[in-house]
Amino acid sequence: MPENSSDESSHRARLVLVPVSNPNTAPGLLNLAWSLADPEEGRVIALYVTLGDTEDDDDAIEEMTAIVEQERAESAEVELMTRTAPTVARGILDVARDEGVSLIVIGFQSAGQGKVVVGPVVESVARTTPCDLIVFRSAKQRRLDLEDVKRVLMPLNGSDNAHVAARVGLQLADAYDAEPIAMYV
Repeated sequence: MPENSSDESSHRARLVLVPVSNPNTAPGLLNLAWSLADPEEGRVIALYVTLGDTEDDDDAIEEMTAIVEQERAESAEVELMTRTAPTVARGILDVARDEGVSLIVIGFQSAGQGKVVVGPVVESVARTTPCDLIVFRSAKQRRLDLEDVKRVLMPLNGSDNAHVAARVGLQLADAYDAEPIAMYV
């Protein structure tokens, strides 16, 4: 049996969707997604959802294209996809269903200390996602650097989703040498 076909790699995602719009967080989120993808058969889709403002979108797509090309140069199987939709959440969910995505990695920036509000896009995707979902919170106005990951929080309650959270959380904690924290919900 080849080394990469262990039980652990059989639980890795074959197709990971990463909504991207911020050039400061896109490389880190793509790296995170790639670390969760199956090493043999995994692919990552960097998704830019456009709402129809072509001038702003053209600039952003050009920037995201350069980021994806850089990831490819580092041997990651990443492709950039664009989708026009009435809302960002709708675009993410449509692509996830249409492409048969097995995992969505979505980021949001936290305003600071205190109560964490994920925002309407993350909340809408979380409510109706057709697959597993990882939400990555980063500090506001900072470049996302996964070497800074210190803790991986795993909400657990005994459900099937909690088993996925534990498995993926432990994979992430191991990959980034971070502290895994289980929280009963």
